[in-house]
Amino acid sequence: MSIEETELEQPYELGMNISYVQENKLNMLGMCIDRESYLFGQLGLMRKILGYNAVKYDTDDKLGY
Repeated sequence: MSIEETELEQPYELGMNISYVQENKLNMLGMCIDRESYLFGQLGLMRKILGYNAVKYDTDDKLGY
């Protein structure tokens, strides 16, 4: 899937009302990604508080990552 730069530059109302932040689709996408990474960090913190490993990555050497 691909998207044209002109579509990403289209206005998209975020409701932030900050003069130096352009409210467009590209910045909305960035805000969504940032929010998701923040929530994953919060989940990791809660897991540590409950005594679990915060994050665990299993790898398989047989796969060609």
